[in-house]
Amino acid sequence: MEFFTPFENPSVMIFRDGFDTQEKLFSFSKFFGEFYHDYNKYSEDKPWLFCLANEAAKKFVGDGKSNDNIGGYWHTDYGFLLAPPKYTIIRCVMIPPTGGETSLLDLISAYEDLSDEMKNLLDPLWTIRDWKNDGRNIVRKDISHPLVMTHPTLNKKHLYFSYRHLKINFQDKIGNELVEFLKNHVTQEKYIYTHKWKPNDLIVWDNRCTMHKVHFDFDPSYPRWMERIAIVGNETGKYLDN
Repeated sequence: MEFFTPFENPSVMIFRDGFDTQEKLFSFSKFFGEFYHDYNKYSEDKPWLFCLANEAAKKFVGDGKSNDNIGGYWHTDYGFLLAPPKYTIIRCVMIPPTGGETSLLDLISAYEDLSDEMKNLLDPLWTIRDWKNDGRNIVRKDISHPLVMTHPTLNKKHLYFSYRHLKINFQDKIGNELVEFLKNHVTQEKYIYTHKWKPNDLIVWDNRCTMHKVHFDFDPSYPRWMERIAIVGNETGKYLDN
């Protein structure tokens, strides 16, 4: 089994061709902490498992619940929670012969490359996530998280936001300009790693200091099936009065 980290920091860990069963995913993931019980759980006896499968894959998945492949935009997982997961762990079960990659984005390096002036401007700011524009209606409250956090184990500052849901508690014009600046800044190629999946690959990413997205550039007649476990994180957010 091959192992590597695509970024200078250990926020993403890649394991090539070492996880050929769900049991191996489960056993390995226990080392990272408590499992988040997913609102889109696979089954009552496996509430920690989130299954992403397109229509072509669903006949292979079994009797549990599967979800269409989602996440084709830059995002962090479950930013609508007060305590988003700290790690996301995904195993590839089936992948089309071409396409269907996952890209990951390094929010530690993206922050470190900012000017001191920009860091001083961004450090005290909070983001706002409007639940009405979220499309899930799971938590029916607007939520706010710090735009800049300090990673509790790496002791490095990093940005934290989801691309599509980014609003900043700042004057409208300046806030909008900051949003566009940040979106353009973090999506530079030097901060991005794109993984070409093979069956039995596994990726662990730190959900606090990375964003990710799926590429839907594959023939949907081929199955794409991933299994995901999320690890419970610490509370960083606060609800806003609606």
